[in-house]
Amino acid sequence: MKDMTKGPILSQILSFAIFIFIGGMLQNLYLIVDSIILGQYVGENAIAAVGIASPINFVVIGFLIGVTQGFSINMAKSFGENNLAKFRQYLYNSIILCIIIGIIFTVVLSWTNGYILQIINTPAHLFDMTHNFLFILYLGCIANLFYNLFAGVLRSIGNSFAPLIFLAISVISNVTIAYIFVAIFNLGIIGTGWATVISQIIAATSCYFYIRKKYPELTINKNENNLEKSFIEKLIKQGIPMGMQFSFTGIGIIIVQTFLNDFSTNHIAGFSVASRIQNIIIYVFVALGSGLSTFISQNYGALKFNRIDKAVKMSTILTIFLSIFTIAFVYFLGTPIAKLFTKEENLDFIGASQTYFNSVMWAYPILGLLIVYRNALQGYGFPISAMFAGIVELVMRVLVVIIFTGSYGFLAICFSDSITWTVTGIVLIFAYYYLAKHKRKI
Repeated sequence: MKDMTKGPILSQILSFAIFIFIGGMLQNLYLIVDSIILGQYVGENAIAAVGIASPINFVVIGFLIGVTQGFSINMAKSFGENNLAKFRQYLYNSIILCIIIGIIFTVVLSWTNGYILQIINTPAHLFDMTHNFLFILYLGCIANLFYNLFAGVLRSIGNSFAPLIFLAISVISNVTIAYIFVAIFNLGIIGTGWATVISQIIAATSCYFYIRKKYPELTINKNENNLEKSFIEKLIKQGIPMGMQFSFTGIGIIIVQTFLNDFSTNHIAGFSVASRIQNIIIYVFVALGSGLSTFISQNYGALKFNRIDKAVKMSTILTIFLSIFTIAFVYFLGTPIAKLFTKEENLDFIGASQTYFNSVMWAYPILGLLIVYRNALQGYGFPISAMFAGIVELVMRVLVVIIFTGSYGFLAICFSDSITWTVTGIVLIFAYYYLAKHKRKI
């Protein structure tokens, strides 16, 4: 266990964040490898189908991750208060909620899968492939929930290293199984879906047994196996709005995907690949934000506000410096990496990826600040502000594609991200300083 309420500030955040970053790199890397495997053994249609499925899956997975992050914030505050009995009660009630949410999501999403793909104008030649891929991913909702819950438990007590190890095992399993299913058994895109579900089960199971063995003090006692209305209400109030925040962002991306689906397969695939490469690069901001969120949660529980102020200032400065490196990486290496996804050089595919990179990389500084300040708000426990930020993102993306796609075509779709980040980032920064000041008066 790692107590972040004492000692050096930035080194604590960075030592926590580095493992989050490596884990995110691994997680996004296996998505890249999956796409490369599909591109080499199935073709651009498979990559395009994954591109169509990705924003839909982002809404689902984003909600599940957001919910479990909300749950873990309550646990981190309890840890900061040095109240492990309260921590365990939050954990038990979180487990029950995850089971309920997982079952509901699996049933409802499986039933509505085809309707959703029809609504977003999925091209006919990609419909069945996308439908089957998403259906398999939905079967892994419960496993995804529990991995993120148990990883959140470990991070709430300052341990970001163990989730990285289990994620690495999961990634290796995913890539290995995907290669066997696609390259050897010729299962196509379905093979990558099953590989993802199996790897999620491995990660969740590993995390669970590690917590039981390494931290017996977190083992729930018999007298704590009770559903408590007060704990359920606090978990829902914290978790659901955070889940909705990710979902609103994802819905905006789905709407963008709806407009994107009117373009060629090469445009869809090129946009998808560029987005995946970008997700790896910007994970440095996600990792820093995650470290800051846990730091703030623990210190808020201990009422150490001066440490929180210093942490936010340090993270802001570091984010600006890191954004310079992300811009340079995309400028010099974005297009060469995109070329790895095709057997033969496809100029339309590469051109679409390059157009996206050129449209967004200049907005990486504000994107970094958006992620960091959103996590800072979450660390304080402002779930409604996180949800509001998601609504702002949704509205901005919809406005940009509706107003400008007719005149500027694919370029407008590419610029929808950078414009959205700019507006949302400004809103979040102002919201943080207003709400953080208000929180201390309560």
